[in-house]
Amino acid sequence: MRSVTGLLRAASVSVIVAGVATGAGAADLSAFDGRWVMADDLDWCGNTSGETDEVPLVFRLTGLEPAIEGYESACAIAEITPIHGVAGASLVLECAGEGMTWTERSVLLLNDPDTVTIYTASDDTGGSTSTRIRCP
Repeated sequence: MRSVTGLLRAASVSVIVAGVATGAGAADLSAFDGRWVMADDLDWCGNTSGETDEVPLVFRLTGLEPAIEGYESACAIAEITPIHGVAGASLVLECAGEGMTWTERSVLLLNDPDTVTIYTASDDTGGSTSTRIRCP
């Protein structure tokens, strides 16, 4: 049986090869920009980094310095590929936090305007899946 990491790597490669999209059918990457939390953590939406460790993930997929930031970690987006035909993107992230650096591969799928599913593969941590909702 293939590991989650192996499946995500294969999916990311497939997305990068088949998913380079522009114009009609390309995901609107600005739809991902914002603050995102797990459903049970809506009270974190008002928190800011430096005050507490209970902070939302901040997605900035558009602009001059696309990144994803969380508590004590930040990931620059080294590669971003919109997924053709769905509201999704494949990302290669260069991350740093707590004195360490690592590379992650993620696929983001926007289920609806306020819900995103994140599939992540990391050389260090294996793989994970999470669903988050947009902070109001």
